Amino acid sequence: DALAATVRLIVHAVDVVGAAHVGIGTHFNTAVLPAVVDALSNAGLSDDDVRAIAGGNFLQLLRTVLPA
Repeated sequence: DALAATVRLIVHAVDVVGAAHVGIGTHFNTAVLPAVVDALSNAGLSDDDVRAIAGGNFLQLLRTVLPA
């Protein structure tokens, strides 16, 4: 199913580059984001990693590159 495939891809990306370098893009269907977040947690990712992937990494990037 699509959710399982999405989670497999995200977990693979985390395995390759680390959770600090993975994020769900703004093009992602936000209606299913809660299901993806739950599935990532169920796949064994830590709460911190899931928060980073679900938006924290993008916020950190924006804070770094945008003027204060």
